[in-house]
Amino acid sequence: MKKHKPLLESLKDWVVIFKSRGTVGRMKTEHSIFIPAQLMREQSEDTTLFIKAARAINNDNSLGCSVVAERKSDRSLSGAGVEFVFGFDTHTDFDSLIREIETRLENS
Repeated sequence: MKKHKPLLESLKDWVVIFKSRGTVGRMKTEHSIFIPAQLMREQSEDTTLFIKAARAINNDNSLGCSVVAERKSDRSLSGAGVEFVFGFDTHTDFDSLIREIETRLENS
């Protein structure tokens, strides 16, 4: 069975990509991560770390990154699960956001 990249590591990679984009702020910029219910059961430690990080990011206004979590039950998205949508704009502090994620990765 192929091992997947940890969710927080994947999020960090995407934040780095968005940091380098010149369009952030000129248009609504979001990144979505869907976590199937099965993965939540099988990789509970990974998903728990990710959910705690998403909550902390959303609650820290200085990061400028909103996070919305929605339950989904779309068959095209591998069945039921939770979709996390990270919003970026001109107020997003990408460097602090990356440090927050890296700190959580180091402490996991």
